[in-house]
Parts: sequence; C-alpha cells; structure tokens
Amino acid sequence: MFLKKRSLLFRLTAMFMAVASFSTLITLLVMSVYQINILSSAEIRRVNSLAQILAPNVTASLIFNDKETIHELIEPLAHQDSVVMVSVIDEQGDEFTSIDIAENAARLDKQALTKTEASLEAYDSYYGSLIIYTDDSSIRKHVSFYLIFLGAIFITIIILGFFLSLFASKRFIYPILRLAAVVNKVTHSHDYSIRATFSSFDEIGDLTKGFNSMLETISLRDNLLESTVQQRTGELKKANIELRDQAYKDSLSGLPNRRYIYELINEVSKNSETHTFSLLFLDLDGFKEVNDTLGHDYGDLLIVDAAKRIQAIINKGDTLARLGGDEFTIFLENVVEPCVIESIANRIRYEFNKPFLIRDESVHITASIGASSYPECGKSAEEIMKKADLAMYDAKSSGRNCYRFFHASMLEKLEAKKLVISDLRQALKNDELELFYQPIYNIETRKIDKAEALIRWHHPAKGVISPQDFIPIAEENGLIVELGNWVLQNAIANVRVFRQNLCPEFCVNINVSAAQLKPEDNWLSELILSLDTANLGANAIAIEITETALMTDRKKVVEDLRLLKEKGVEIAIDDFGVGYSSLSYLQQLKIDIIKIDKSFVQQLGIDSAGTTLCKTIVQMAKNLNIKVVAEGIEDEIQLEMLTEFGCHFGQGYFIAKPAQAKKFETFFHSFKPAHITPRNALREDALL
Repeated sequence: MFLKKRSLLFRLTAMFMAVASFSTLITLLVMSVYQINILSSAEIRRVNSLAQILAPNVTASLIFNDKETIHELIEPLAHQDSVVMVSVIDEQGDEFTSIDIAENAARLDKQALTKTEASLEAYDSYYGSLIIYTDDSSIRKHVSFYLIFLGAIFITIIILGFFLSLFASKRFIYPILRLAAVVNKVTHSHDYSIRATFSSFDEIGDLTKGFNSMLETISLRDNLLESTVQQRTGELKKANIELRDQAYKDSLSGLPNRRYIYELINEVSKNSETHTFSLLFLDLDGFKEVNDTLGHDYGDLLIVDAAKRIQAIINKGDTLARLGGDEFTIFLENVVEPCVIESIANRIRYEFNKPFLIRDESVHITASIGASSYPECGKSAEEIMKKADLAMYDAKSSGRNCYRFFHASMLEKLEAKKLVISDLRQALKNDELELFYQPIYNIETRKIDKAEALIRWHHPAKGVISPQDFIPIAEENGLIVELGNWVLQNAIANVRVFRQNLCPEFCVNINVSAAQLKPEDNWLSELILSLDTANLGANAIAIEITETALMTDRKKVVEDLRLLKEKGVEIAIDDFGVGYSSLSYLQQLKIDIIKIDKSFVQQLGIDSAGTTLCKTIVQMAKNLNIKVVAEGIEDEIQLEMLTEFGCHFGQGYFIAKPAQAKKFETFFHSFKPAHITPRNALREDALL
C-alpha cells in the first residue's frame, strides 16, 4: 500500500526531472554546437591570415626559384597543432616544395582535411599557390575541455533539480496522500464518522472540506438506502423476469425467438447423447410482395396469422419460433423419421395454400421448407440451423412451395458458389471478363443502330463461362454491383468507338440487376457520373431492367428512372410478360422500350395463343407510344410475322450471334438487310 501511495510522488518527481533534464540537455547541446561553429570559423580565419601573410614573401622566393628560403618561410607552420601539410605549387600546377609533418602522417589518411589556398601573385602575374592542409585537432582540444565543463554544469543542475523537484513534489503530494489514507480507512471500515484533517487553504483544503461533507451526507443516507435496497431488489427480480421474456420472445408474434431456439438446441444436444430431434426451417414465399403492395402493417398481420396456422399443426411438445422477417423454425422433439417430417411439411403446405384474409384482403402466399436432424446433420445449433437453412433455399430454388431434406450435395453447391465468387473477384482483377455485342435490328429502317452488351467470362481453367452460370451467384453475393460498374465503364468505352466508326447515334443496351438498384449501393450516382465524364451525348446508353426490379421500392425506382431519362438514357423492360408488369407500371415509369421475352417469340407460327399474345403486346405498346424489341428471333417466319405486327426491333441468332467488339464492327460494315435469310443468318464466320 505504501508503494501505491508513493507511486504518485515518484511519477511527479520523475516528470519534473524529465522536464529539467530535457531542457538542460537541449540548452547544452545548442551551446556546444554554437561553440564548435565559432571555433571552426576562427580556425579557418586564422589559417587564412597566415597564408595571406606568407604569400608575398613566398611569391618573391618562388620567382627566384629559391626553395631554401621558401622552406624557411613555411617551416614555422609545422609547429601549429592543426597544420598537417604545407605545399607550394608553381604556375604549371606542379609541387615546388612542401612540408609533410611526420607525426601527422597517419592523419593524412584517416581524417578529412581542410584546405586553405593563397594565390601567389606579383604585378598582376600568377606564379603559383600556397596550400595549407589543416585538421580539427586544435578544435577537438577546445571542445573536449568545453564538454567537460558543460558536463559538470549538467550534473550539478540535475542534482539540484532532483532535490528541488523532490521537495516540491512532497509539498503538494503529502496532503493528498493523507486524504487518500482517510478514504482507504473509511472504505474498509465503513465508518462514516471518520473525518479528514484540514491542513491548508488551497484547492486541497477545498477537497478535504468537500470529502468531509460527502461523508456526512452518506451517513445520513445510509439508513435510508438499506430499506430502499430491499424494495428495489424485489422490483429488479420482477424486471429481470420481464426482460428474460423479452429476450427470448418475438415481440410481434409472441413466439420464441432466434436466441431461444439456439439455446434450446444447444442445451438438448449437449445434455442428452441419446436425444434426437429435427428442425424445420420455413420461409414465406411472396411475403415481400405483400409488404411492397399492401404495406408493412398487412405484412405484420400476415406473420401473426401464419404463426397461428403453423402452431395449430404441430404437436404440443414441439416448439415454433420466429427467427425474424418471414422466417420460422420448428423444433420437433424425438422426430427424425422422414415420413413424419414429410407429413408435417405437407400439412403446412396444404394450410398455406389456403388464402389468408387480412383486413378483408385475400392474400395468397406459400411456404418453402427445409429440414435437418440431430445428430445426423451436426451437434451444434449453428450446424443444424445452417443445414436446415440450406435445405430451405434449395426448396426455394426448386420452384418454391415445396420441402427439401438436407443433403451433403447442398454443401457442395454452397462451396461451388463460394468458389465462383472467389474466381469472379480474381476475374475482375485479372481482366478475364469481356463484353460481347448482339445487334438489335431496326425493322422499320432495316438498319442496325443498337446492340446489347453481354458479358462473357474467359476462365483460365474452365474456358468461357456463360453469364447465366455466374450472374445469379453475383446477385446473391452482392458482387453484381462491382460487376455492373465494370460493364458500364467498358460499354461506355466501346460505344464511344462505335459512334466514331459505325454510326454517330449508335446506342448500347446494358442490363441492370435489381440488386444494383439498392439506394446504399449508389448505382445511379455512378452511372450519371460516368455518363457526364464520358460526354457521349444523348441516347448513347440504354438500360434494361427486369420486371422483378420494378417490384423493389417503386417510388425510388420512379425517381431514379426520371433522373436517367433527363440524362438522355432510354429505359427498357427486359423479358416482358414473364414477371409482374402492368399498364400502371408502363405509364408511371415512362418506359421507352419493352422487350418481348423469347419464350413468346419462339411460339410464333407454332402456337396460336403465343402468336396472339405477341401481336397484342406490340399493339398495346404502340398505343402507349412505346417501342418494342422482340428477343430470340431464330427464323425468317418469326421475323416476317413480327414485321406484320408492326414490331420496331428484332434481336436473336437469326440476325446475328453476340460477338466481340472488333468482330461486331466487321459484321456491321458487311451487314446487308437482304442477307437476313435462314441460310446465312446463322453463319458464325461473319462474327466468330
């Protein structure tokens, strides 16, 4: 305890000493440097003066070629401590005579010398030079003595500073230490009648008064606190119970939450080696659309009704929990038989196929269900939940409204996706991606003034990878934003070349994913900035968005598309007819182009319903002043029928396959509308 108390004194003394030492040391260092500079300058001036004094006599002797006289003149310099060598150089630059001091021979090789040179002139004629080489030996002698003197001063100051700082520290610290001793005594004895001794009228005295006043207050409140603590303890116990309920219950549905189900699984799996159970992971299909179209209050009521339906199906010993959003999990105790799990999943699907009535609105949703079991699928909550979740996502990707049991192949798919993402990140760095361009044929003008940019991945090991094999994975992972920016920058670079080499008003269409439209990804800002920087003019870039993208935040999408149209960017709806589009969307979003999905185009001349549908879409678009592009044209019959319907543009293998930018330019220059026939339309030598 004594050391702890004294540590403050030690630190304060050390601080004073450090400041004093540093200040003194800096002062002495500056003085030393200053003294050295003065001595060096004085020495240089002294030697230079000697040289100037000797120069006239040496010049006269040099004129008469009198080496002995010169030697006598310069010999006294040898007795100077700092002089190492003296030389006389004639007018041809040869050494006439010199003095090399024997005891300084070693210094010639080991130290840098100062050279002082005096010109030997008479009657405006140059006869040679007197050169004196000196070292710093005399300066070192003076500096050594000076440093010893300064060192003695430094030590004296440090010793005096130590005792002064020790005295000052004690003067200020001891009252604090005495007060600390009283605090320590009160702390250990809980005797609030003890008082600190008042010893000064400064801030420490005020601190002592305040401490004594505080002890008096504590003493008065001590009894009151004792009774209050008992009352508060009871209240805290009650609050803890309520907090526990809140921590383990979902506030909306009243069901156990994610934390509860995790702890339940871990507790059961750790405390019972023979215990078995299964876990169902359930996600509501179409719930997001309900939130987007009817509002979140309808979505909340739907969650509550869905929970009630599930609760009515499972047994009393089973546990239903809400993980968050539209995700539920069901803990089936002592159930691992696939037939039993299948029966429960089918009953849930059957009940969910019935419409929900929410505020007089009939709402239709389904459920995708994944199942895992203990101990086959793992021994921790994380493993079992993860594998049930994987099974559920497999059910969703299989078309929704179905169930799947976990299988090891699902993990393999997950690892394969991770590998694709990893390779795709490297592809962006290693320049493995390339844009191909597929012409969009203007049926009215019989020209090609548009093309769709389609990304291709040249994998170093797997070869060319189709976008349908990596774009969906990039959308799930969020890498689609970086990928989309890459497409945008390269498309802008290519359209600049196309407008120079092909057509001044050429336009390139790029595809935009729904994942890129998230406000936090700043996709719109990136696009507008890139277009402003490129300064390509209006209608150089058009964007194609799917109908699914329109179902995100309609108000935000409308605003974003309005800003793009102001920048001269055309908006096209891709795969029209297979999503959720309606006339209200087309009017509200001011769409420029709709692209009829190829599944409808390929039914032309084969299926009357498909033919009627294509014709109806073209006519509807004309009435709304919207251009139409028919995708997937594969033969002349389809193109002829679309021409009869009044379709504006056509795109497909019958026109041309996608090609690299350079080959696309070659195709453009050789393109003739009359050559669009079934026989030569599919020739690959024109493009590939």
